[in-house]
Amino acid sequence: MSDGDVINVGELLSACIDAAQRAGEEIRKVWMSGDLQIKDKGGNDPMTVADIRAQQLIVGTLERIWPRLQIVGEEDCATPATDIDLRRDLLPVSALVPESLRAVPAQDVVIFIDPLDATKEFTLGRVEAVITLIGIAVCGVPAAGVMYQPFVDEGRTMYGLCATGLLVGVTSPTQSGANQTSPATATTVSDSSSSSSPSSSSSSSSSTTSELVAVSSLSHPSAQLSALLARLNADRNLPVGGCGHKVLKVMEGEANVYVGTGGTKKWDTCAPSALLHCAGGRLTDLAGQPLRYFCGGRDEMENRLGLVATAAGVDHDEIIARLAVPDQESFDALKTPPPA
Repeated sequence: MSDGDVINVGELLSACIDAAQRAGEEIRKVWMSGDLQIKDKGGNDPMTVADIRAQQLIVGTLERIWPRLQIVGEEDCATPATDIDLRRDLLPVSALVPESLRAVPAQDVVIFIDPLDATKEFTLGRVEAVITLIGIAVCGVPAAGVMYQPFVDEGRTMYGLCATGLLVGVTSPTQSGANQTSPATATTVSDSSSSSSPSSSSSSSSSTTSELVAVSSLSHPSAQLSALLARLNADRNLPVGGCGHKVLKVMEGEANVYVGTGGTKKWDTCAPSALLHCAGGRLTDLAGQPLRYFCGGRDEMENRLGLVATAAGVDHDEIIARLAVPDQESFDALKTPPPA
């Protein structure tokens, strides 16, 4: 096979880091201009010019390097040509990419992009929830991901590589910011690259305490969600905007369970799922089955059976049992609230 037919996932992850940071710059520029150019895609789902510009930059720069790369982005927009060259050397020296990921057939790799997760919050000024998400799936399974917060400090970059447990930029519940480093230098990382197990730094999270703290949708309440939260019977519930932001709350110990109903798509969950895995957590659908990530039509991108994300130390299977949603029929039945 030619070089264009195979992909080094380590180089691809590095390029995605660079692309996410550059996309974040575009998002900040639009925010500072005050002209968001908000459009309604329907179903309480806004889009802004920042979403478009960020996705165009990410897709254009990645396709410049890998023309055969399969990419699924949230926004349905054309991608103009670009002369930007992304860096492929941003991973720390300690991030030894396994041989199996150094020459992956291009047809086995799919990139899932949410250029501006939490657009609703962005339009309302709750910019701390905004995250650029780029997930890398190999053979349908999340292999790596990048999460970039353009409005935290001067920009906060987080990324992970599942095969090694490499996790950069995420502060575990037992740390106080030491992990929040620039990936360009990455002098301090949460790295268990000597094995394929998730990062041990997250194994002693607050989720091992007796308190169960759930995080759920701030902008999309529903009868289904209310029913699931009642079954979960958490000690506290934190309404938070943005799928990526909610998973981040779980990773960093502010919550230990995230329950999501309809509305999330593959581009919302691919990158967060990869980082959560590196942090020792799990993300599945409500029936406890792993989400799969393949290139397909827009109607195939919805996570139809919702999602559950749990932190390290939480019994994921026990949470699934509490929610009691074994199939799509059981899930759909929750759309109708019980009679008063």
